[in-house]
Amino acid sequence: MRLKFLVIGMGVVILVGFLVVVGTLVDRLANPRQAKSLGEVAVRVPAGCLLTDAWNRDDRLYLRYEGEDCGLLVVLDAESGRELARFLGRPEP
Repeated sequence: MRLKFLVIGMGVVILVGFLVVVGTLVDRLANPRQAKSLGEVAVRVPAGCLLTDAWNRDDRLYLRYEGEDCGLLVVLDAESGRELARFLGRPEP
């Protein structure tokens, strides 16, 4: 008798979880988040540097530039476009 109630209870938990997943999917499809546009953001870059990689994480936008005599990582605030940090790597002589 206990096993019967346990199995029924687990079935109810699985059903509720499935309904939560379906409800979340329907809500996200009906109301997609709109990405904010930063517009145009000017980033100072030394001559000869080319943008090689860009990614975002934790409300930060990371831009990696590489080139001859150039190794640069620029960190921007994803909300405002303001420059937060700049890491410049130069080859040792």
